Amino acid sequence: MGILELKDGHLEYALHTAAGEPLLMLHGSPMAAMMGPLIHAPELQERYQIISYRRQGHEGSPCPNTPIAMHQLVADGMALLEALNIPRVHLLGYSFGAGIAMQWALEDAQSVHSLSLLEPPLMNWVPTGRTYFEAMASLQSLYFQGEREQARALMFQGALGPDYMSILGAHDLDGCAFESVLTDLEVLFKTELPAVKSWSLDELAFKNVKAPVLIAQGLETAPFWAEGQGLLKRLLPAATELLIPHAGHAMPLQNPKQLARGIAEFLASHPF
Repeated sequence: MGILELKDGHLEYALHTAAGEPLLMLHGSPMAAMMGPLIHAPELQERYQIISYRRQGHEGSPCPNTPIAMHQLVADGMALLEALNIPRVHLLGYSFGAGIAMQWALEDAQSVHSLSLLEPPLMNWVPTGRTYFEAMASLQSLYFQGEREQARALMFQGALGPDYMSILGAHDLDGCAFESVLTDLEVLFKTELPAVKSWSLDELAFKNVKAPVLIAQGLETAPFWAEGQGLLKRLLPAATELLIPHAGHAMPLQNPKQLARGIAEFLASHPF
């Protein structure tokens, strides 16, 4: 992992492949390692220079002391591209990372060649968004009452079902990556969840995004994520839709092969 020093912290980043059109992947929260099956997918590694980074506070880096706005998270990613001397990328975001990707496309359209959105957090704009915030508030209460392991278990049960440890184990995520979630949840509750709540997406401006867009959804996902997909389809009627069977919100773990294949096909149809 490389280290990029920022004014208020640092980012840990990796260049997973050396050649090809640059593909920057933005992870979700609270387990950055869930992007692993996509990062290592042959369909993507063979054609693209895959870049990823861990946001501040994830997997051992210091947690920011105050909430961070979406535009600040975009600035961190842009600083990385500047440091790597990469002016333009295929931008892919999953979950919270997809929210950052959406804001990035608005703030620096010239650096976004294509935009792949895997269930972004659009809870402020969908009917069941309140249900999500209520569930997260319950988990947050448990976490800061000292029941950190119970909060982690409930989160993974909601995302992957009761057999979540077997699914994590199948991707070698049942060890250090799983343990790091105990601290990464603090980042989610203290900085990233407030960023989602305060995010003010300019819907009119987003309708005018010029980059080709892929919107992916797990067919078994929760209603607030599915409603977000519906909103994206209304905002971007020309977007390419990718529906992943046998998967919910955790589609990078639940059906990574079909997800990677669909992303690869989309990117191949929009070369530099």
